[in-house]
Amino acid sequence: MAVEMVILLAIQLAFGYVYFYTAIVLTIFMTGLAAGALGVRRILQNAGPKHFAALQVLLACSVFLLLWWLLLVESRSMPRILLHAVFLGLTLMASCISGLLFATAALLRKQGISRAAGGLYSADLAGSAAGALLTVVLMVPLLGLTGSLFVLLLLNLMAILNSLIRPSFK
Repeated sequence: MAVEMVILLAIQLAFGYVYFYTAIVLTIFMTGLAAGALGVRRILQNAGPKHFAALQVLLACSVFLLLWWLLLVESRSMPRILLHAVFLGLTLMASCISGLLFATAALLRKQGISRAAGGLYSADLAGSAAGALLTVVLMVPLLGLTGSLFVLLLLNLMAILNSLIRPSFK
C-alpha cells in the first residue's frame, strides 16, 4: 500500500492531478492482486519458503525500479504517454507480485486454508492501513518521495533477510 501511495503522489507531481487517476491506479492494482493470487499455482507449482523469499526480492526490485524511475523523471522531461505507461506498468508489476506473495503465504501456512486466509487477510489489512497512514503522514512529508521509497526498499530487504533466516509459516 505504501508503494501505491507513493505512486499516486508521484502522479500528482508529474501531471498536476490525481483525482481522475486514482480510479485507474486502484483498478490496475486490484487487477494485479487478483492475477497474482489466481496465478500462483500456475507460476509456482511447489511453492516453498525460498519461493516466498524470491517473491520478496522481486517486490524489492519493483520498489527499486520505482525509485530509479522517480529519480530519472526529476532530471528529465519525458513524453506524457511514457509517464502514464511506466506509472501504470509499475503499479501492475508491484500488485501482481503482492498477489503472488499473499497466495504463496497462504499455501505455506500450516493450518487450514480458510483459517490461513483469514489470518493473512487481517494482517494484510492492518499492514495496508499502517502503510498508507505512515507513508502519507510521516515518510513523504519528512523524507520526500525518493527518501520514502529508499526506506521501503530497506524494509523489504529486512523482510527478505527475516524470511531467509526464519522461514517458518505457522
